[in-house]
Formats: sequence, C-alpha cells, structure tokens
Amino acid sequence: VGLGYDCYVTVLLMCSSLCESVVAAACSRVGQRVLHLDRRSFYAGDWASFTFNGLLSWIKEQQLHDWSSLLEEGEELVPLNQSYSSISDLQVLCYAQSQSEPGTQTESQSEQKRPTLAGLVRDGRRFNIDLVSKLLFSRGSLVDLLIQSNVSRYAEFKNVSRILTFSTETTCVSLKVPCSRADVFSSRQLSVVDKRKLMKFLTSCLDENDPYTGESSQSQPRHAHGGGAGLHAALLRCLGRYGNTPFLFPVYGLGEIPQCFCRMSAVFGGVYCLRHSVHGLVIKITERPLFEAVTSRLSVTDLVHLTCPSTGSAHHDLFPVVTSLFVTPESPDCDGPVVLWSLYFNMAAAPEVEGQELPVNVHLSSAPDAALGHDATVAQAERIFNNIVPGEEFCPPAPNPEDIIYGETENTADSPAIDPENAADSPAIDPENTSYRSCPSSTKVLESSSVLGS
Repeated sequence: VGLGYDCYVTVLLMCSSLCESVVAAACSRVGQRVLHLDRRSFYAGDWASFTFNGLLSWIKEQQLHDWSSLLEEGEELVPLNQSYSSISDLQVLCYAQSQSEPGTQTESQSEQKRPTLAGLVRDGRRFNIDLVSKLLFSRGSLVDLLIQSNVSRYAEFKNVSRILTFSTETTCVSLKVPCSRADVFSSRQLSVVDKRKLMKFLTSCLDENDPYTGESSQSQPRHAHGGGAGLHAALLRCLGRYGNTPFLFPVYGLGEIPQCFCRMSAVFGGVYCLRHSVHGLVIKITERPLFEAVTSRLSVTDLVHLTCPSTGSAHHDLFPVVTSLFVTPESPDCDGPVVLWSLYFNMAAAPEVEGQELPVNVHLSSAPDAALGHDATVAQAERIFNNIVPGEEFCPPAPNPEDIIYGETENTADSPAIDPENAADSPAIDPENTSYRSCPSSTKVLESSSVLGS
C-alpha cells in the first residue's frame, strides 16, 4: 500500500460511512488487519454531522469552480479528476443580515434582536447539523448492535422529547403525537370515541405483528392496514425501553455513530488515514483473486431538517413547504418562525450494488437510504462481514477495561505476585498475551439502563 511505509492488511475499506465503519469494527474485533481510508478530511462520509462553520466549509468543497470566464474564443474546458459525489443541486439561501444595523431596527425588533449571519458563524459550534435525517429506534437493529458490541460507551444519547405532525385542517401548525395510553386519553384533539378506536387499532397492530409470541389473532378478522401495520407495531414496541418515546438520538449528531465504530476498530488495531484515496485496484490472477490498493449563543434559534423523496431539485420539492411553515421574503404573512439561513441539496439514493461483476473479495456498500431507521445499513454491513470472514461472530462484545487481565489466566493462582520494590526485575507484560473475563451481566445492565451510553 503506497502510504509511505510497508504494511500488509487483510481488509481495506474506502470511505468511513456507517456501513464501512461497522464492517471495520467487526473485522478488527475478530483479528483482521484493517486499513480504513477516506479521501475526505472528516469521518462518516454522507452520514457526517457538522458545526455551522464546518458546514460552510463542506459547501465550498461541494461547489464546482466555474472556469468558463477564463476561456477564450475557440477554447473548450475538459475537467479532470472529478471525484464522484452523491450531492447535487446544492443551493444556499441566506435571509439573515450580514451584520446588525441599529439605525434601521424598529421597537419590536429591538425587544428580540434577530441573529445575524456573523452571529451564526460566531456561535456555530453550539449545534450540529446532520447530512442525513434519521433516528434510532430504541429496539432497532442499530441500538441492539451498539449494545451487543459495547460501542455505545463511546457516545451519549438523548430521548426525542416530542413527535409532531403537521395538519392543514386545523389552525394549529403542528400537533403533538401521543406516545402512550395516558397521552392518548389526555389529548384534547380527539373525542372519547376516537380515542377508543385509536387504542383498538394500535392494539390490533401489536396482536398481528407480535415478534415475541410469533402468533397472530386468527380468531378475529384482520384489518386492512397495508404496509403501515408493521411500522406501527415496530414503533409501539419501541415505547418504554428508554422512556416514553420510541426514538433516541446521539447528543453530538448522527455522524458520531460511524466515528464510534471507527474508534472500536482502532482500539483493536485498525489503521485510519484521512485525505487518502484509492486510485485503482491491481488484480492478480490466482486461485483466489487478490488486489492491492494504490493510494496516493443561539437561545432563540432552532434547526429544522426537512427530507422527502426527490422529484426534482431539493429547492423545487421543499421550498413550498418552507414558505408554508416559516416566514421568508416570499411568504412574509406566514405565522411562523423567521428563516435566517437555509441549505438545499439532493443526495443520491442507495444504488443497487448486488449482481455487479467484481472480484470475489471486493464488496460495495450503498449510500444512505430514505428510511427513518438504520436496519438496511446494519443488515448490509453484516452481510459484507460474513462474506469477508465467514463463520466469525459479527461484532462480539468488547471487553470492559476493568475486565482485562494481563498475562496467562489459567494458572493465575500459582503465579508469583510481583513485588513492587523489585518491579524492575519482574518480567514485562506482553501486550500480545492478554485475555479478558467475560461479564455476562454488563449487557443486561446496559439494556435496563435509562441512558444507552451509561
């Protein structure tokens, strides 16, 4: 590998998105020598989270330079070394003033001073902005994987406090979605009859999709729920595990999750190199193809992330929604918050990676999908891992630091104790000869904890 030094690796991963990071952690955990490269200067790829200043730098990287003004008559520009990007139709709209203008402020504006663009940049580290809009189901596959592998100790999580729905039939802009029986019956937006119908409907969803009993209610006729019945049941089963909400979210943004798996891989010997890309694969025809890599303070400001299936540019799809919910120069009469700054961009959907003609030891991963959860990405990471090292356990639990025992563990009772006064004459501890005792109760304690990262 052309990184300035000689090394031999058994697994090479390019890009540090969620799928690749999970595969890197799983492979390092079972003893594979992992080299993880990313041509970017940050982790997580399209799953990254940025401060506002970091997002502005990311926007500059995505925008293509226009050299057409430098061309003379009869000349044509042929761009070279254009790296693939999943981001397109990027557009930035700034409604905030570049700096405050005290002479033009009215009395109402002076009571609550509107933040300026300079203020956003100055306080940009007080919030994180995700490129992907997703949530963690409390009983989803990603949360189970975080608990199983002990990667959850590298991050902090919080409950999603409210779930709102937008309704055009009422005067309210948004309505709170009840997430428990008590919330349903205390809601003032439903009549008593509608509340009983709703509870009966939710109960039927659980009865027909109960994964724990494996049974369904055959004695009663099934209702035509369509494909939403499974989603309703999954959401209802997530309630109560970590409070009265089905969703969790990383405190420092969704981009923290891939970094946690990268950290686990590095703990078990994985090597990481940012700003390095792979220019090509050298195929060696043997019984099994092998390859080598050639590398060369905002108390009144809220962040809103809107996502939808793409029918055109992001501005074309989402701008009508923005103008109906928020105050912009195009919708000055809207009764809602004022937009200070907005970013529109399209992200390419997950491509079909199965069935492509590739060497048997080359595997492709997909871009983030449009689903709310992470089940597809976790399933793909596990499938790739099983193809690389079949028969190995996927992301086994990592030892806790207090469970690590240095040296031989079988005859510890017969081993002489080390005298602190003669520690210099004692044999050095061999880091390659270590073991750990398992702690079966650690996972159970973590599952019952109210905070995932405890």
